Amino acid sequence: MITNFQKKVLHILVVWGVLAFMTPNTTSFSFELKGFGDVTYTNNTERGNDKDSFSLGMLDLYASQPIDDKMDVFVELVIETDEVTGEPVTDLERFQISYIVNDALKVRVGRFHNILGYWNTAYHHGAQLQTSVDRPAFLNFEDDGGILPTHMVGLWLSGRLKTAPATVLYGVMAGNGSRVREGALDPNNASDDDKTKAASFRLMIEPSAVEGLGVGLSGNLSTVKGYTGITQTMEVRQGVFSADVTYFAGNVEFIGEYYIIQDKDEFGGSNDYSSSAYYAQGGYLIGEEFLPYLRYEKTSVDENDPYFTVLGTKDTETMIGGLRYNISPASSLKAEVRGVDNGTDKFEEYAIQWAVAF
Repeated sequence: MITNFQKKVLHILVVWGVLAFMTPNTTSFSFELKGFGDVTYTNNTERGNDKDSFSLGMLDLYASQPIDDKMDVFVELVIETDEVTGEPVTDLERFQISYIVNDALKVRVGRFHNILGYWNTAYHHGAQLQTSVDRPAFLNFEDDGGILPTHMVGLWLSGRLKTAPATVLYGVMAGNGSRVREGALDPNNASDDDKTKAASFRLMIEPSAVEGLGVGLSGNLSTVKGYTGITQTMEVRQGVFSADVTYFAGNVEFIGEYYIIQDKDEFGGSNDYSSSAYYAQGGYLIGEEFLPYLRYEKTSVDENDPYFTVLGTKDTETMIGGLRYNISPASSLKAEVRGVDNGTDKFEEYAIQWAVAF
């Protein structure tokens, strides 16, 4: 008997297959389907949650289609398993219509990854793209327990300016603000909760004097409302600001990001709250196959902040040591050991992942 999961996967593959081979009589609009997938084994020693499991990661299907020499369309669908119900969930993660004016200006409308920080703009949904098994926990996507607005629906302007001293990359976004429903962030795909739009910016500089170095600043300003059912229970005016440093040269890679989250209570009072989150990850490629790496990450939140109260966020500190083995440019095996301190318990996690791109 075909399960609901199999039916949904089959349905999506049929749709993509039709799109991939459609060739009208005049101009060809065929899509080249690409994707990512992974399977992960984890072992957890946390009290009350000590278990070992195999899990399907995201089946990420995406395609890009030029419309003419100035315009293109990008779409990305992800199939993943709900951790609570075990049922498959299909999400439209990105849909972008783009118009390229020149290198200095590209205009997009649709749903995008927010331009906050480096990781969220570089690694997207494919585990094969990133060195480690998982993203830093505080950068998880909204439906996976994330605490930051990693998606936005609206307008995005970006560009690249090349000068002798440095290459400058910039981006600005305006769109629907996020809300909190059922204890999770929601990027508001269909509408906004009020007339106030969220706004994001990013500026990254790559100096010519130091090959492989990048320094970035970014931020997001929005009003976030929280709901229990249809009843509003929370509202904060939020500012998220981050700084990041990256270095990729020779066999060395380094990524570091620091975030400050400032919330002003607009519902139950007028208090101001400030929290922070950061990580640093470094690795060294041995030959072309082995990449050992280390990552330290920490999230420190104000326990009185209503935003983190409704999200259920706790202070967490994690140290990760891992080894990535590149089977080929399109496939890798990763093994990690993690030491986690969530304020209530200290425990270890072990993970092995096989990730592919196709």
